[in-house]
Amino acid sequence: MQSATRWLALGACACLLAIALGTLADVTGRWLFGAPIRGYNDFAALAIAVVCAAFFPALIAQRGNVTVRLVGLLLGRRASRALDTFGALVTFVFFAVMAWQYVRYAAEMARAGERTAILRWEVWPFWWAVALCIAATALVAVMMIFKKD
Repeated sequence: MQSATRWLALGACACLLAIALGTLADVTGRWLFGAPIRGYNDFAALAIAVVCAAFFPALIAQRGNVTVRLVGLLLGRRASRALDTFGALVTFVFFAVMAWQYVRYAAEMARAGERTAILRWEVWPFWWAVALCIAATALVAVMMIFKKD
């Protein structure tokens, strides 16, 4: 599981670098030639949403989220494990609800035929990609409930 989520995060990192280079090219074109890359903002805004969502599964798989251990230290090892399990359950529920809402949103974008302002691309494929990444995060989160350290 961690290997797959790391590869997804690595791909997201490469995409983020490509978006940054595209932004640099767009800004440079505006500055030097008064000519931006046509529709780049349309693409970048949607791509950033997908890239950010693609980092979540690796974050959850590597337990990179913020954890407060003070109560667990005070109550002992058994209570600490129970709190960790509860935290993993809450994380799963959060991402499951979030995935459900993104699926609804992506379906609505497809139904409404929403398009980007300049390029006139349909936006639903990007939002379905976000929904898929969030659903994958929920799947990873449910696996973390049962993972032993």
